[in-house]
Amino acid sequence: ANDNRVRRAQAGLIRTARERLEPQSGVLADLSGRPVVVYVQPITTRNALRGLVVLEAAIAPVLNTLKALDGADYAVVDGTGQRLATTDDSPWSRDLISRPPGDIFDRQRHLDDRVKTLIVMPLEGHDGDALAHLVSQRDETELISALERTQRLTLIIELVMLGLGLGLLFW
Repeated sequence: ANDNRVRRAQAGLIRTARERLEPQSGVLADLSGRPVVVYVQPITTRNALRGLVVLEAAIAPVLNTLKALDGADYAVVDGTGQRLATTDDSPWSRDLISRPPGDIFDRQRHLDDRVKTLIVMPLEGHDGDALAHLVSQRDETELISALERTQRLTLIIELVMLGLGLGLLFW
């Protein structure tokens, strides 16, 4: 059954590239159910289709590129929470898929008093079905601490200014 679904999804992407004579790409499940990025390039001469080039790539290198760009850790997890690809082997993404589907922004405090930003997004296939979820995690402890220090400093400055203003009023 899974083989037929994979073949139908691949055929849909190929059919669209053939009909439009334009490159097509999407996220599909391979025969083992793992999400892969697929790119279909029509080869034409004088607007006549001569063939198609189909490229399929694992999604793990994409996660490594994302991590290099923004420093967050990434994982692709299936509907049961099993990690299909990850940039970090720690257990942080194992229980996230129990959250509601859709884009989720969630800031959590962990036991070691670290502040983590977690984002969970569905990875939809070419047919619109959710194949898996992309989960990102970023440690924002230092940023949150700096923000809290700035807020305390602002409050102190406001109190000093209020005290000076009252002092000048009653002097």
